[in-house]
Amino acid sequence: MKISEEKFNYIYDKFLQELFNVAYGYTKNVDDSNDIVHNSFVKLLKANISLETDNDIKYYLIRIVINESIDFLKIFIYNTTVEKIICRCDGIGRRDGLKIR
Repeated sequence: MKISEEKFNYIYDKFLQELFNVAYGYTKNVDDSNDIVHNSFVKLLKANISLETDNDIKYYLIRIVINESIDFLKIFIYNTTVEKIICRCDGIGRRDGLKIR
């Protein structure tokens, strides 16, 4: 999707807060939500699709934000689970997973 800087700024200003709210609903973290929204706008710029109306763009971005949020949570849960397993295995509860010998 090739859009002008002016059009991008319009889209960004119009949908930023709503997209942030969607991401925050999943992550409950301001920084992670901002990252997800940023990545979603980057994906919009890289997308090779035709979106005619503001509603098309809005719902496309919302879908990206939802998918990015779910992917983030999957990675977060996986990393948290692996960290707990490593801490249990080393017997001393180190969070970095390194064993002292």
